[in-house]
Amino acid sequence: MFAPMMETFVTSDVLQKRERIGEPEATQVLWRLYNALPLVAEPAWVNLEADWTFALGSPQEGLNVAADRLPEKRENVTLPQRTLHPDTPYWYAAEVTVSTPTVLAIKADDGAQVFANGNRIPVRGDHFFLPASGASTKTRLIVRVLNKAAYGGLEDVRIASQADFERYQQAS
Repeated sequence: MFAPMMETFVTSDVLQKRERIGEPEATQVLWRLYNALPLVAEPAWVNLEADWTFALGSPQEGLNVAADRLPEKRENVTLPQRTLHPDTPYWYAAEVTVSTPTVLAIKADDGAQVFANGNRIPVRGDHFFLPASGASTKTRLIVRVLNKAAYGGLEDVRIASQADFERYQQAS
């Protein structure tokens, strides 16, 4: 058996060095231990099916604006949607039902801000946590995409239950 490792994080370089100095079983033992770890299933992400509308914002809006800046005149779009309007925010809106506390994963170029019923939802990591609105109550979801350079837009909105997402985070 090999000597206990003193490193708190073992890199491939460390393992290669240990094999060169006569501990070839180090990699094999670690590989066996790694394969014995339980698999952690990712959250059950699904695409958020919604009728999305789109409008261009004003380049002068700035970074932090309220949901009431959502332009009145919007057009229907299907995701993914990308367009060429450099340094211009893009506004997307949809009515959705959120029956349980939910986590949103939003793929937007270059970044996104989310509002639910007019309230800004803070981002935690790369996700947005929405409270439940009730089984029969609609939530007005607004995604403001912060387009910096050339093309940008809203590519994907996925949803998972908050309980499933937290289970995944705790297990991984």
